[in-house]
Amino acid sequence: MNIQQAKHIPITDYLTSLGYKAVKEGSATAWFHSPLREDKDPSFKVNKISNLWYDFGMGIGGDIIKLAQSIIKDENITKALSYIEKKVPCAVNYNNNFTKNTDSPTLNKYAVYPLNNQALIEYIKERGVNIELAKRKCKQVFFENNGKKYFAIGFANTSNGYELRNKFYKGCIGNKNYSYISNGSNEILVFEGFFDFLSYLTKYPDGENAQDFIILNSVVNATKVIELLQKYDIIYCYLDNDNAGNECFMYLKNKVINKEIYDCRIIYKDYKDYNIFLLASKKHL
Repeated sequence: MNIQQAKHIPITDYLTSLGYKAVKEGSATAWFHSPLREDKDPSFKVNKISNLWYDFGMGIGGDIIKLAQSIIKDENITKALSYIEKKVPCAVNYNNNFTKNTDSPTLNKYAVYPLNNQALIEYIKERGVNIELAKRKCKQVFFENNGKKYFAIGFANTSNGYELRNKFYKGCIGNKNYSYISNGSNEILVFEGFFDFLSYLTKYPDGENAQDFIILNSVVNATKVIELLQKYDIIYCYLDNDNAGNECFMYLKNKVINKEIYDCRIIYKDYKDYNIFLLASKKHL
């Protein structure tokens, strides 16, 4: 990230990423509790038009770089830029040459690169997923949404689209569909989301090339995988512990004929999904 890229980030978005919510907000200004000190009443003003801030209690202000320097108490611009990038993984306005994707009406421009952005890597760490595994299975996608440019972790699906995730955003670019990974096995594991899939392989790395995998990317895609699942002898389902997960499992069980199909949610029955189960299991180590 350079200085100009940082200055394109709305300070209001930056403060939100730090855990501060606007107490009062209008079209031109927003008031926050100060991120630089404790205050009883909100005394930190952001001018949304000029993208500048002023702390009335301290009598100082400036741009987003000055704010980062004040927070980390270091005048080094490189350190301030690094801190901003780590804290705002989705709001960086990159000047990349995007390629057009006509399949998506809102996310209509994107570019795909190897996953190496530090902010995204920190988010993956927060989810408890092995970094090297994520780099093998995922990409870094720069995309445009309503005239603004962002970046996120991208997980490819069978329609040449990407499921997109970062700390603040969840969506899809291109056509929505399931993802399929074949290793020539007669067993297949079915996951609802790609972070659950990555969580499973983080816990059981030997399984990466031993079994086949379907990641639905949404339970609505369950109707699309029936014919594919019929090719397997054994099917293990790792869906969410909610009503949608219940209905999806029963749908698969009723539609996939004469196959062994197992509901593996008993393994993580006390948790909403496999990723949360992974995080909990790591806390107990």
